[in-house]
Amino acid sequence: MAAAVTSGVTALVLDAHNRSGFHRQKAVTPKLVKAILEYSAIPIPGADALTQGTGEINADGATALADAIDTSARVGSWWLGHGVTPSSVIGGQNNAWARNIVWGDQIVWGDNIVWGDNIIWGDAVVPGALLVGGIR
Repeated sequence: MAAAVTSGVTALVLDAHNRSGFHRQKAVTPKLVKAILEYSAIPIPGADALTQGTGEINADGATALADAIDTSARVGSWWLGHGVTPSSVIGGQNNAWARNIVWGDQIVWGDNIVWGDNIIWGDAVVPGALLVGGIR
């Protein structure tokens, strides 16, 4: 069941990115989709991210983040086209995003996940303090 839900949310992420209105964008890579899903997940209280993942899948948050990322941004430029609030309202309840990414056997988190100097698309992926967006 989880694979079917994740596949559906992945399709929504790709659609949101493609409909974002940014022109001449590069395609979203599987690693960027994984990072978007993890960063926007809703944490599960008491769960260990390295054994349970970053949380519950959050279609609202993942599509909002995918819509904001401009993969056509020039090297050295900001690549979020507009701001994104790292929380989602689901069923009338505000849910904060996990705002971290499991990379190998490490968890990457903090304020530098959405901006910084590493990339998640292209020919190389540089793991480090930033995996979702920023200066590449």
